[in-house]
Amino acid sequence: QTSIEAKRSILNAYGEIYYNAWKQSAESTKEDEEEEQGGEIQTSIEENALQDMMYFQIHAANPKIVSSIRIVLDKFYVNKKSPDVESMLHRCYGPLLWRSLSATNARVRLQAAVVLSDTFPLRDPDAGQEWTEACVQKSVEALISLMSDEVAAVRVAGSNATAKILSEFWVAIPANDIRKLLNRELLR
Repeated sequence: QTSIEAKRSILNAYGEIYYNAWKQSAESTKEDEEEEQGGEIQTSIEENALQDMMYFQIHAANPKIVSSIRIVLDKFYVNKKSPDVESMLHRCYGPLLWRSLSATNARVRLQAAVVLSDTFPLRDPDAGQEWTEACVQKSVEALISLMSDEVAAVRVAGSNATAKILSEFWVAIPANDIRKLLNRELLR
């Protein structure tokens, strides 16, 4: 049985394993700043496992693969308010997600919209308030673009992402941007 066909409980267990391994390697990096082993393990997990799953969550043609990967990565999304997780999501998804939101392929844009809603606000927590505001603005522009897409399924994904983000981060988004998003949502 491949991981695509695995039960949700098995995929959740994979997610727990990846998350705990990554978290323990991150903690060992903090405890042992002189030793490079913890940092090497964390980097290896990010570059050899997580980034590949993140790429395929956005670019896979098979919806079952996308769904399975999302379940595995969900443990990271649920814990995105942790500065370490937020920083890792920004490092791994940053360039990939922004390019994918404007990709030629509609399926890629659709799947990127889901990732945006799962990772919002995709920012470096150590970068400061101005950077956070710029990231929120970039996300708002991406959501407006998704809700204006020529493909109906992408518009629906953009609307769902907007609703999810507004429901979770209403107070973190400037009033003007909320107004723009709601106007776009209601006028469609």
